[in-house]
Amino acid sequence: MRQSEPVSTSPDNARLQRLVLAVLAGTALLLAFWWWLGQPPAPGAGRVLQTATAEQRIERLEDGSELQLQPDTRAVITFSAAQRLVQLEQGEIQLIAAADVRPLSVVIPPVQIRADNSVLKVTLDAGFLQLQVRQGSVTVQHPSGPQTLMGGDTLRLVVP
Repeated sequence: MRQSEPVSTSPDNARLQRLVLAVLAGTALLLAFWWWLGQPPAPGAGRVLQTATAEQRIERLEDGSELQLQPDTRAVITFSAAQRLVQLEQGEIQLIAAADVRPLSVVIPPVQIRADNSVLKVTLDAGFLQLQVRQGSVTVQHPSGPQTLMGGDTLRLVVP
């Protein structure tokens, strides 16, 4: 049976071990940060915008986008380092999306509308979602599959 040789504890070996540990720790931190950037914001973490019956409201968002809320509308706005989200809970919005490196999405589960640098109107009424693209193009992710719409296109979907 072979006996193992003792591990050398020379200063060069110790320095190499510290370097390897530092690289591993840095890589772990970088991966954790990258994972964190890609996470959707926590529910309830956004800013709620709401209008009453017969009230209309125009909001300038922190990225320069403009959000017009029609009467009896509720939307939750959540921006992170990685993305911009507008979750429409009820009513109707018109969004003039500002250009930004972060994607801008309008979400009405299970539908997600990617609306970078475009103008669109989204209506949620009695289980129906209607999307009108007024300018630019949008990509819609829904259970039937992805779909790209151009300015002038309209899409109507049933949502739960």
